[in-house]
Amino acid sequence: MHFPCNQVHQEFDRYTALVKVELKDEIIQNVKGMVYAHSGEEYEKKKNAFLTSAEGVKVRVNKKYVSLHEQFLNNWDTCTDMWVSYHRRTLPTLGDSTNNRVERSFWTLKESLQSRFPRVPVIQQSIVHHFTFCDERIRKTSTWERLKSLRIYDTDKAISALNHEASLSLNSRGCKIF
Repeated sequence: MHFPCNQVHQEFDRYTALVKVELKDEIIQNVKGMVYAHSGEEYEKKKNAFLTSAEGVKVRVNKKYVSLHEQFLNNWDTCTDMWVSYHRRTLPTLGDSTNNRVERSFWTLKESLQSRFPRVPVIQQSIVHHFTFCDERIRKTSTWERLKSLRIYDTDKAISALNHEASLSLNSRGCKIF
């Protein structure tokens, strides 16, 4: 179906409101505030500021323009435990908030496969290589950790032996406490 140019512009204008740069910046800052909120109260404060700034703003979703306000309430506010910092602080993320570490691991494995096999390996070869690769990485990591382990010596050999045993299981802070 063909639309005359002015009719297309009318449809576009009807479904979108041009958002000033300052308002976009305010919306983005409010979203960042929600993402990095340290408590439920802080999240609610930033959410209310976001909802106020997003009032009347339309976004394109599946070729239709919908209210950003409604889109957020229906799709993001219902799953805050997946993306708001204060819900995720107990997860073992090692300080990461992205999947960069996982992507880097996959890239390293892919490089290893490409250097080992001239063509795409059959699945059995790939699985064996994957396990070998992981074993080597674990061995290198544990060797590095042993090199970095804290060693506390004492004139009493029994205490030195206990300190050595503790250093294999505890980090440096735990060894000092021990």
